[in-house]
Amino acid sequence: IPSVNVTNNHQYYNALEIVNENIGVIIEEKDLSLETLINKLNEISTNYDSYLNNLDKYQSKNNLNLMINNIIKLGESNDKY
Repeated sequence: IPSVNVTNNHQYYNALEIVNENIGVIIEEKDLSLETLINKLNEISTNYDSYLNNLDKYQSKNNLNLMINNIIKLGESNDKY
């Protein structure tokens, strides 16, 4: 549930990445109600195994990107000597 009171609505865009990677759901504050919350929790429960599988892939992809970026930075710092 991203806050609309955050600069440049960045919480929404962070949450949207989670939705796009199929590892979670989003409820905008303007749409928040008990019914909406229950529906989203049911959606999570129904797709729980899929979300976990996608989360594992997402974390692996991000860890690989982090390693590559660190190797590049290390190479760049060694170029200075």
